[in-house]
Amino acid sequence: MSMTYYSPGIKYSCPQCESNSIGFVIDRKFKEWLNLMKLINENKVQLSNLYKDYKTNSKSINWMCYKCRDCGIVVPK
Repeated sequence: MSMTYYSPGIKYSCPQCESNSIGFVIDRKFKEWLNLMKLINENKVQLSNLYKDYKTNSKSINWMCYKCRDCGIVVPK
């Protein structure tokens, strides 16, 4: 299976409920996953649940909130 679940030590807030219970879902087939992982660890990304962001970055790393089950993509700042 090429999917990996990752939970960094850095706190990210869900745009929906402001919870810090965020996990990242990484598809290793996505060529830029390693670069985005570095940005996640350096706190240089933001979480987006907007459809317009998904439309332009549909192959980005996904995130999921474990509290409200909202999800979206990771967008570099």
